[in-house]
Amino acid sequence: MKEDRILDLLGEVDEKYIREADPEGQGMSKFFDWRKLAAIAVCLFLVLAVGRIAANLNLTGHSSNSILHLSVAAAELGMEEYMTGVSLPDIVYADAGKVIMYDFRGIYVYNIVKEELTGFSDFRPIDMTLIQGSDPTQVLADKDGKTVRFFNSEKKFVYDTEKNETLKVDEYEGQFDECNIQRLPYGDGDSISDVQLTYIGSNGNAVSLDLRYDGQDVVRYKDLVLLIKDKDKIREYEIFK
Repeated sequence: MKEDRILDLLGEVDEKYIREADPEGQGMSKFFDWRKLAAIAVCLFLVLAVGRIAANLNLTGHSSNSILHLSVAAAELGMEEYMTGVSLPDIVYADAGKVIMYDFRGIYVYNIVKEELTGFSDFRPIDMTLIQGSDPTQVLADKDGKTVRFFNSEKKFVYDTEKNETLKVDEYEGQFDECNIQRLPYGDGDSISDVQLTYIGSNGNAVSLDLRYDGQDVVRYKDLVLLIKDKDKIREYEIFK
């Protein structure tokens, strides 16, 4: 960096040469104070550094897209307490390979083949946790499950489920083909859960959620299981193991 080199050069000046150039120590001192010059250089360096950081963080008032890394480990998420009365995550996409769901904490991507949570976009640091009521966060997955748009009246984001990256945008661009996942009503004969709606994935399998715990006082997210019915067999997957 140029600013680093300036400081290095100033630090390498030998005082012997300064004394030889001005034996009396008067002529140079009238015009130059090396300590003051070094202090000015340091101030200049700080101004440049702060300006660069402000540009990266978009603090200068200019509008630009920014990638936000809002991921937390599955095990860490699983230890969080599940609040009684809060509905289970809504499923917005499902196929043979993955299931995408969300609740007030954020968006979860569960890989069925790997049997693990492979993506999470956290709503909490960006103040998007309101998913009901006035001006809630709306979550829409595309028909391929590659991206998810979530937004309210003030902010817009795009979550890339393959890169596990969240992008803040000013406006949405391009065509967006929403995944219109089928939801079965409660009590439907094909429902596979008593506590959450059953959804039909693009491959025709029924998908839902349930809680599995042994009567402990505190229910945690690790007790949440994904249910997938393939033909006549229902398999359970621990999402936050």
